This record gives sequence, structure tokens and C-alpha cells, in this order.
Amino acid sequence: MKVSVLIPVYNFAIAPLVADLRAQAEGCRAAVEIILLEDGSEDFVEENRKAAIDFGCTYSSQVNAGRAVTRNRLAKMATGDWLLFLDCDSKIPANYLNTYFEVLSPGSVFYGGTNYFTHPPEGPYMLHWKFGMKREALPPKLREKNPYLSFKSNNFIVESDRYLSCPMDSEITKYGYEDLLWALELKKKSTAVIHIDNPVLHLGLNTAGDFIKKTSESIENLHSLMKMGKLDGSETPLLRWHRRLRKMSAIRLIWALGSISEKVLMKNFHSKRPSLFLLDVYKLFLLERSKPI
Repeated sequence: MKVSVLIPVYNFAIAPLVADLRAQAEGCRAAVEIILLEDGSEDFVEENRKAAIDFGCTYSSQVNAGRAVTRNRLAKMATGDWLLFLDCDSKIPANYLNTYFEVLSPGSVFYGGTNYFTHPPEGPYMLHWKFGMKREALPPKLREKNPYLSFKSNNFIVESDRYLSCPMDSEITKYGYEDLLWALELKKKSTAVIHIDNPVLHLGLNTAGDFIKKTSESIENLHSLMKMGKLDGSETPLLRWHRRLRKMSAIRLIWALGSISEKVLMKNFHSKRPSLFLLDVYKLFLLERSKPI
């Protein structure tokens, strides 16, 4: 068996991750190749190129094309029977590769999960950390309750043939929800998403300002996906709540709160005690402001 570890890279130093992967690969029962694809990075490019040479990785770069296109290109570059997709801002646990290899079976996609540092960060990173801890760093038993909705593209393994026959939607070039669309395609094809306990530590925390910017971009992309007919408004709790509030004519209250109190919301998001409830309210405001179909 041969496994291709595929890492989209964007403005992050990759040497520590590929060093850990190469060290674990030496004791694996499977052959392992590591492929790095810079997606329009401006930072750490030369350092990453050197790290790829030092650790025997395949390295390439492209103009920024987005997460779906980048993963599809990585899949086409791979020669392995299995594709292990891993975000560049990850730290892998001990025995990470073998943990995956021990559970692999044909016909399913395996998602290992995400962890964050247990101690809250100092400075402007609290909002991202709190969101990650409460919404993303979930054990397998909780993720299994909604296996497709809980899927994320930062740490999963899939058969090469299965992915190439059902790649991510290359029309999605903006940030957000490409992993949800892919998971829904898996559901349509009756492909199981198996949640296991093999989480990577998420290192790339964003400041509150950058996190809100990415949140706004993802909501804008969500609106575009609905407009294109790729989502019907029932797929996520956010969309269901928006539909419910519209039916109750209560969405006007969200609009008023968002419009009048946007500065207050931003102050909370940048504080030491940001509210995820207010973040959800803000997302509803952004979604309504986009005038979704």
C-alpha cells in the first residue's frame, strides 16, 4: 500500500510538519510520499522549498486558486492508493500515520478530527480559539451524530480512485463551505464518513479581526452557493435558523441588531470574553444582508 500525504500550503512554515511526517513514515507499514502545493503564498516560500528538498517531498506552487482547486490538483499529482489531506498549520500526534493505517478499509472516508491548545491564548486570538474549542475540537462520539456536517477537510484520508471520481467542486474558488459540499456529495453516493480519534493540533490561530474577515467571506460564499443552487437552505443550523426566523418575520430584529450594534459586536469579538452566541447573530445578520435566494 502507498499513501500520498497532500498538503496545501498558504503562508505557513512547513518544515516542522514534514519533519514529523517523514520521521513517522520511516516506521510505517506503507510507503509514504509527501506532496506540497503552495497556493499563492508570499511568506516562507523559499524556506518551504528548501524543507521539501531536505525531507524528500514533492514541491510545487501556483497562483492562488482556493482550497477546492488546490486539493484537486494535489490529488492528480499523487501516486498513492490512499490520499491523506492535511492542512499546513497542523501538528500531528505521535503514531498519527499508523493510527490511520490501522483502520483503513475500502469504501469509506476517514476523518481524524481537530484539537486546539487547552490553555486560552493571550492577545487577540481568543475568538478563534474559543470557536475552535467549542465548535471544532469534538470527540468522535459527538462528530458521529452528524457525520457529514461534522466533516472538515483539514485531516482526512480517502481512496485515490474514490476522490478522483468525486473531487471537490472546482467552481468554489472563494473561502468557505467547500468541505460541506463535498461531504454532501459523499452522502448522496452513500459513502460513509468514519470519525476516528486521530486529531491534529491546529496551530494557525487568526486574530479576531482576521477571523471575522474570514467569517464574512464564508457567509458571502454561502450566499453564492445558495444562489447557484448548490445548497437549498436546509443543510446547516445557520441556514435553518435563518429560514425559521424569516418565516416568523423575526429576521428584521436580527437585521436591526446587526445594523445598530455592529460596533458593539466587534468590541465583544475583540474582547477577552467573546460570545459565540453573538457571533451566530452576526452571521445571521451577514446572511440576511446578502439577500439570499
